[in-house]
Amino acid sequence: MCTTFPIKTHTAFIEFLEIFLNQPITPAKNLKQSAYDNDRQLMEILVKENSIYPKNFCWFNCLEHSLINGGSVICGWGFWQRGCAHYVAQHHAIWKSPTGDYIDLTPNNVSNTVLFMPDNRAPFDFHKLRCPFNFERIGATSEVWFAPGGFESKSFSIAVLQPTAIEMRRVLTIQQSAIQIGLI
Repeated sequence: MCTTFPIKTHTAFIEFLEIFLNQPITPAKNLKQSAYDNDRQLMEILVKENSIYPKNFCWFNCLEHSLINGGSVICGWGFWQRGCAHYVAQHHAIWKSPTGDYIDLTPNNVSNTVLFMPDNRAPFDFHKLRCPFNFERIGATSEVWFAPGGFESKSFSIAVLQPTAIEMRRVLTIQQSAIQIGLI
């Protein structure tokens, strides 16, 4: 089944979005919420062409880019469609430039645009590598929260990332730089 960019006016997607927005999403313990200008508003964000950043590391891609270029990390959800009535809200981060432009720095195999919703209820924990599970709805009745590694839950949950040794070296370098200047 191929993954596509959802049509935001499609009835099934609107129903999915309504169910998703009513989920009891809360930050990881002892993690403060950020204030976002466009909180919980759908936005179409361009994915940076020829990005130098790796796939699947949106949080650290945006943090590293902020260290170099200023701006800020905006956490929220990227939305995808798999088949007719199968939708996914994937926890995601984009970069907000110092001039207020939103850019997705993390490449994907689907589209040069991502349907994104900032959500201050769901920050990423840069210190302890905690992130919200993703939400999936298949058809009209099957809903599940899931995380990498095959973890599933019927209710909102927080996962702890398990980077490889190579990935962890990059994570630690970015963490240390961000801590030194008070970015995290």
